[in-house]
Amino acid sequence: MMVRPIQFVPKPGLALLGQVLEIYRHSFPAEERQPDDILLERFQSGKEELHVALGPDGKVVGFAGLWPLKGTSFCLLDYLAVREDCRGQGWGGAWMRHLESWMLQKQAYLLIEVENPEFGGNPSSKQSRIDFYLHNGAVLLNNVRYLLPDLEGKGKPVEMKLMLFPPIPMNRYNLSQLIGHVHRELYPSQTNQALIDEILQHLPEEIEFFPTNQSF
Repeated sequence: MMVRPIQFVPKPGLALLGQVLEIYRHSFPAEERQPDDILLERFQSGKEELHVALGPDGKVVGFAGLWPLKGTSFCLLDYLAVREDCRGQGWGGAWMRHLESWMLQKQAYLLIEVENPEFGGNPSSKQSRIDFYLHNGAVLLNNVRYLLPDLEGKGKPVEMKLMLFPPIPMNRYNLSQLIGHVHRELYPSQTNQALIDEILQHLPEEIEFFPTNQSF
């Protein structure tokens, strides 16, 4: 499918946002989705950057939500999804090249939350998502246990892993600061200090990267 270049949309209209929400609902489990009104407010207010790929018919093929973490050089890749009927067409690589170009312009790094395949169902699907980022140059924080509050508010925190793109040195202190930023900025009504403390108390003194053959 030939499409227009991936683009940042500073003031998305409701028609575009409606298409984004449709992809969003079909791409992420309920416990990892913010309520629609919260996501819409973030994009419309500019707190979170919306990047979209449009097909020749003007319809959304995929989208990414990027949240700059205050006072840091990091940005959380909040969501990245491609429309179901457009998957397997090389869009993943196109998105990563776009994000890499965006990061060079912003002098920023990406922090990525991914589901831990050792917990819950669909382990192959979860591992495929991790493998996708690894294949495109990201690294996995291999010995870091990370928890996402259940955004649906119906269950236990979701077991996750963290990734970085591109690789950058990371120590326990810097990572603890980033995790605090993510929880307080993106999940203020769903997280609590006890959950943050549970994550931080298990952070290792030395962060192990996978793959290990990284030079910084």
